[in-house]
Amino acid sequence: MTCVSSELAGKRLQLLKELLSPLTRVAILYNPEDRNKPWEYKQTQEAADKLKLTLRAYEARSSIEIDEAFTRIVDDHAQALIIFSDGLTTAHQKKLADLALANKLPAMFGFREFTEMGGLVSYGSSNTAMWRRAAYYVDKF
Repeated sequence: MTCVSSELAGKRLQLLKELLSPLTRVAILYNPEDRNKPWEYKQTQEAADKLKLTLRAYEARSSIEIDEAFTRIVDDHAQALIIFSDGLTTAHQKKLADLALANKLPAMFGFREFTEMGGLVSYGSSNTAMWRRAAYYVDKF
């Protein structure tokens, strides 16, 4: 079981393009300290090339850097935002949803809880389903 979903990066971008036509510029917010994120960005960039979209990456390692990144994202006139999930961004889902809403920036996240906090859309594994499945395996042992 895993919630690592870098292979879903292209699908997230495709869904945003379908939701927000015409879409040309997408911001990616990620924590560079997570070793999975370069792979996820590479897959997102490959999908962006196929979809003829321009990506721009913004790094954030802390809550303060999230604020700074949002300022740059808005100043750069991004039309949408994909937030790569990791411990930092998951811990700040509510803040991220609030910032996206305040800046009228459609945002996508990897977990459903983001939408429950006000984010536009999510696409990824279900934490609830994973927890139930984990309990099933614990019970088997």
